[in-house]
Amino acid sequence: AEERIEGALEGLAVANAYGITSLIDASVGAEELATWRALAADGRLTARVVASIGMEGGPVATGDKSLLD
Repeated sequence: AEERIEGALEGLAVANAYGITSLIDASVGAEELATWRALAADGRLTARVVASIGMEGGPVATGDKSLLD
């Protein structure tokens, strides 16, 4: 999880350096969503992120609604 957070922070730093303040993460699963949520909770999310939940193996396919809160 920490490696994912570090990677997200590096990506955000690059985006911010170019003036990008909004991102779309086009196909997230539970781990990616948890990363974005953790950064937001810690106050380290430096861009607005729209996370689209992946369809294949996602809540629609499995019936798992836990990502949809």
